[in-house]
Amino acid sequence: MATAPTNLVAAADGSGILLTWTNGETYDTVEVWRDWGSGYFLAEELVGSPESKYIWEAPNDTRSSFKVRGWSDSYPPGDKYSDFTSDVSVGQFETECSDECAVTDAVTSVSAKVTDVTDICDVSDSVTSRATYVTTILDTCAVTDSITSTQTVRSLYTFYWGSSDGNVYVYDNGLLSDNGASILSSWTSKTVDFSELRPDLHDRWKTLYKVDLTYNDLTASTPVILGVSNDGGATFTSYSAQVGTGSLTVGQHTFWIVPMTGQYFVFRVEWPSPDKEFQLLGLDVQVEVMGEAVS
Repeated sequence: MATAPTNLVAAADGSGILLTWTNGETYDTVEVWRDWGSGYFLAEELVGSPESKYIWEAPNDTRSSFKVRGWSDSYPPGDKYSDFTSDVSVGQFETECSDECAVTDAVTSVSAKVTDVTDICDVSDSVTSRATYVTTILDTCAVTDSITSTQTVRSLYTFYWGSSDGNVYVYDNGLLSDNGASILSSWTSKTVDFSELRPDLHDRWKTLYKVDLTYNDLTASTPVILGVSNDGGATFTSYSAQVGTGSLTVGQHTFWIVPMTGQYFVFRVEWPSPDKEFQLLGLDVQVEVMGEAVS
């Protein structure tokens, strides 16, 4: 069995989460796994033996947990994977303001990206304005407390859709029709409402904003078509792009979606090409949670 990575650290900044670790040896690939609340799922398979990964997050995302492991083809079947690292957790934009005092205390404004305001004191306390992304104001004291104005907070979530067992989808150059034309290769998701990752979203409307396509960058300028459906796959809205530089690393392309609202979605990725290879790893889908769906 391959020697497990160690020293996994997750650090949040103003743009995302940076994972760093120390490899136990040189691996063929490193897998990054993420806990979405209902269990761990494979977030990304990194070619080679890198020791860091940058993961983008929605501004008001909740705390996330991660772990990584290595894979080496030189080991016997059944022992090719190393053990996982220990889990680490991190909250993006998590900032706490705390007042513990015995004097007059007034919080007149809260800056963007503050998530918790806590007052533990026996004083007069007031919050007169709340900026975007403030989600919780908690007072545990005998004080006069008031909120005079609030702003709407957008509930943005990012979900990963791909294969949890590490399988990928590859276009085969040998798949040509009898007249030499390329055969359309495609991957289609099941109908999803994101409740497998967030059960509370089953009966809610969702608005889709963008899809990040993750792939192995095998050849340059490969034509890829993303299709999105909110009617069970009867019709798709399509977006096309030329992706890849042939760097032989993991790449990502962002498709900005004309906002599409629905309760259920189907995603499809197609790549017709007789002289290019394309390997799909997964999709990161960003949605905003809307009101309750009533049939």
